[in-house]
Amino acid sequence: MTDVKHTRRKLTIALVALLCLDVACVAVLVSPIGRASRDGRRTESALWSELQTKTHQTLPLHGLDSKIKDAKSEITQFYDERFTDRFAKVPEELGKLAADNGVMLSSVKYSSEDTDVPGIRMVRVEAAIDGDYFKEARFINAVERDKTFFIIDSVALGEQQKGGVHLQIVFETYVRSEAA
Repeated sequence: MTDVKHTRRKLTIALVALLCLDVACVAVLVSPIGRASRDGRRTESALWSELQTKTHQTLPLHGLDSKIKDAKSEITQFYDERFTDRFAKVPEELGKLAADNGVMLSSVKYSSEDTDVPGIRMVRVEAAIDGDYFKEARFINAVERDKTFFIIDSVALGEQQKGGVHLQIVFETYVRSEAA
């Protein structure tokens, strides 16, 4: 019987200790200390989510220095291949395209001006083109596809005579200057 009383006493002490521990845990959870811990976990979760978002947003920027070097070399290659280094090549190329497509260039005016890009000058070409409608369409297509970089700004239909069409076309092209 003493054994049972002794065991009962130990269990009672253990239950009281566990009850005190439960009361202490509830007090910590209800107190500002427990709330700070929960808020800390929420803050940590929010910060982790923000870190994941920022990491995902900056992924395209990885290797940006090599992308810039590649872009600069591609720009230089574009300038070398598509922009002529002599102003005289512009009328030569337009004349060649006109002859290849069976149209006549007349009253061609050239003007040149600086651009924001160092070493590059813009050449504005205003030309009248006479010929058959289909040949003029082929000429415009050939200008757009030519290795020399031409931009057609405007095309205006002029007078029509005997199946022929008169067009006023304004082009832009670019020339590398000596400073480039």
